[in-house]
Amino acid sequence: MSDYYEFMKTCFLESEFSNEVKSGLERIDDFPLHVEEITDNLALLNDEAIKIYDRYGDAHEKDAMRELAARALDCSGDPKHKHELVFPFPYSEEGENGSITYIAQITCCPHMKLIRRDSNLRIYFYWRDMRIGEGKKVLIGKIGSHPY
Repeated sequence: MSDYYEFMKTCFLESEFSNEVKSGLERIDDFPLHVEEITDNLALLNDEAIKIYDRYGDAHEKDAMRELAARALDCSGDPKHKHELVFPFPYSEEGENGSITYIAQITCCPHMKLIRRDSNLRIYFYWRDMRIGEGKKVLIGKIGSHPY
């Protein structure tokens, strides 16, 4: 599991992973059976999510999710549980005394569904945050079951 987590961070350079991702991966039953599907969905998010989101903008996020869903099993939001889908992401800013690290609490409401449409296995993400990776990285909050 740890090897895969380290692989993700070196392979998906247009993605930023919260610390919750590793613990979520550790709790996935039969993890080896799902590695390929997780990897394919992470590649789609890494390579295409921000481009797709840029085409639609904030006002049309549902259209962006529909396009992702057309390229994978499914993608949707979970606004009913938004307050439970908040994940920490570190970022740095230059201050008078050097670089200071902060933690941004990012709501990762959209999710890619894995295995089948009614599965509890998902990748929770957010399109981007301008503080993290200069807004050029998709943020992966959790991979695993519902956090609620």
